[in-house]
Amino acid sequence: MDGARTVLLLSCWLWCVQGLQVDVSPRRPLFPLGSRRRLLCSARDCDAPPPHVAWTPPGDRPLGGAVEAGDGGAAAAVTFDPVAAEHEGALQCRVVCGDQIKHVTVRVRVYALPSPPLVSGLDRLLSGSEAVLTCRAPGAHPEDRVRLSWLRGGREVQSGSEYRFGVSRDDRGAEVTCRASLDLDLGGPDQNLTRETTVRLEPLAPPTPPSLLLLPGPDVLEGGHVTLSCQSDGAPPPTLVLKREGAELRRAGPAPSSFTSSLSFNFTAAPEDSAHYTCEATNQLGSEVATATVNVRAHPLQLDASPELWAELGSALLLSCRASGCEEPPELTWSRSDPDQDPDRDQDRVLQTSREPDGRSQLRVGDLGPEQRGGFACRARCQGVTRERLVRVQVYAFPSDPVLSGPAPSPLLIGRPSSLLCVAPSVLSPNGARLRWLWAGLTLASRTFEFSGHPRNLSLELQLQVDQGPAQDQDQIQDQVRVRVRLGDPVELSCEAELLGDDGATWRSRRRSVELEVQAPPMPPSLLLLPGPDVLEGGHVTLSCQSDGAPPPTLVLRREGAELQRAGPAPSSSSSVLTFNLSSAALEDSAHYSCEAANQHGSKMAAVTLRVKAPPRNTRVLVLPSAVVPLGHNVTVWCRSAGWPPPALTLTRLADGARLPRPPGGDVDGGFLLVDVRPEDGGRYRVNASNELGSEVTHFRITVTGPGPGPLLLAVPAVCALAALLASALLLEYLRRSRKKGFYQLAPSGLERR
Repeated sequence: MDGARTVLLLSCWLWCVQGLQVDVSPRRPLFPLGSRRRLLCSARDCDAPPPHVAWTPPGDRPLGGAVEAGDGGAAAAVTFDPVAAEHEGALQCRVVCGDQIKHVTVRVRVYALPSPPLVSGLDRLLSGSEAVLTCRAPGAHPEDRVRLSWLRGGREVQSGSEYRFGVSRDDRGAEVTCRASLDLDLGGPDQNLTRETTVRLEPLAPPTPPSLLLLPGPDVLEGGHVTLSCQSDGAPPPTLVLKREGAELRRAGPAPSSFTSSLSFNFTAAPEDSAHYTCEATNQLGSEVATATVNVRAHPLQLDASPELWAELGSALLLSCRASGCEEPPELTWSRSDPDQDPDRDQDRVLQTSREPDGRSQLRVGDLGPEQRGGFACRARCQGVTRERLVRVQVYAFPSDPVLSGPAPSPLLIGRPSSLLCVAPSVLSPNGARLRWLWAGLTLASRTFEFSGHPRNLSLELQLQVDQGPAQDQDQIQDQVRVRVRLGDPVELSCEAELLGDDGATWRSRRRSVELEVQAPPMPPSLLLLPGPDVLEGGHVTLSCQSDGAPPPTLVLRREGAELQRAGPAPSSSSSVLTFNLSSAALEDSAHYSCEAANQHGSKMAAVTLRVKAPPRNTRVLVLPSAVVPLGHNVTVWCRSAGWPPPALTLTRLADGARLPRPPGGDVDGGFLLVDVRPEDGGRYRVNASNELGSEVTHFRITVTGPGPGPLLLAVPAVCALAALLASALLLEYLRRSRKKGFYQLAPSGLERR
């Protein structure tokens, strides 16, 4: 009993001595970056009131985590999610229990080694030189605690971020490890504090000089088997290229999982295989070349055959070839050789095989059709050597000359476009055909045709326009051809159909020609007046008219619209000519003369004016309304005189010599008006008509009566009517002769007095 009491008293004493306790878990926090971690602070041995626990960072640094209270306030946890570098540092847990306050400080440390280290510099490994490999641990924290080391064969050979070593070919395939460690001295998990990266060394090396082997040797007989073999080492493995006289024959890439590249090329020797062969080994570090020469001796086997034969559609043909230079009868094979099919299928097209002692072979092909195009091959085989000759059989069809039609519209007319058509029927030509329109050695139009293997009708249309010109010539405007010819010359056109050879030249041709008459409307006639448009009365006058046309035009000569003479076309000529003579020109021959040229395609006209010179004559005077005039009335005097040049007229009163001025313009006819006549206006008057060839004088009288009604005044209306009729007749006559009218008005004092 005393012992138990003693233990209880001792426990109470210890509790009273120890007092408030604070626990932090974990006590030495070490958190990996990016993880979720929790730091717990709890209080115990605290009597009422309940304790208060809180986390606080020292200074002004933010806490950086989420705080959560628990156990009725006796614990507080701070959670970092995720853990970041700024969470590293000191944190303080403060516990208040009544009047007791206790602080516990812990230091949070963070670390990171997220991935294996990175090794660089492997692409710069070159045999025979020093290499530097570099290692780095991206994202490691803290950086000053990272330790880098290099291992080869399981043992450490160097420390630090760089590994320097001499490179040799023996290093191919060797492994090097870079180890990154975090030295935290906290006994953390090894797998989180150490990372390793192992790399394989592949040192680079230029190609070795290739070995080029030639089997069975450099000299070989035509038909023998030849093998060229090439080999070279390198890192990376080189690419091999075999060439003959610079032309690539074969290419071989590097072999997988090997530093050696090899190439092999086999062929059956032919004369053209005699050449220089090269094998080039290449990688990014350089290249090496080896060379060999092959000399192929020709086999004496020869094969002769005609290279090309032409045969008409539907005919038969005998093909022949002959082999020589073989010690035993050669095997001769005829087969179809179609360039549009695979040559490896020749055996499927064999037509005939033979062995003749004389080395000859003949093949008969009958009823040739378009399907025989492509040719026939004759092959000779002797001691493994093959000779082949291709006989091309050209099947053609060219049954007749071209057929011509046109022109349309007909006939061929100067200046009017026409169409002509040329058709070559049922033509077949393997190398194509051509149609040409020809004129005077010139090609007016041309077209080339191709064939799909069957005969066809060929056609070529010519759009032609013939113009008149001094010489034969031609040009082209868009799709129309224009030729120039002399009027009356026929146009001979030819259409030529041509079969073409391989070189595009004419191999065979047919031609059809046609002579076309060219017609044309009349040309504007030339109307000549000899000796000229002005001639003296009684002189000789010749009118000559000429015009061209096809057919030659009819000429009609007219005077003032009335026909004088007609002339038909001249024989064997495209020109028409008309001549009209006036042996003694009279004044009434002065007129307009016209010459009209006409044929069925149109008409043209030319005109001239003839003027016959003569002195004035037949001067006439007409006084209206009468020569007896009442005082104060008006009177009109009309004068007319014939002659050329038009006579000048003067009117003079003889009583006092008063004269009217000469009418302006020198008109042939003059009209004079006396207004409000007076007694002194009565008396005799003289009319004088004159030109450069002479003059003529005429007299008349005017009587002035007193005023008042009388028989004379009663007769005035009748006289006026008669005068109007006469004046109208004179005007019509004047208009018919196309002469000008002169009109003058005299005032009472308008006469000159002497």
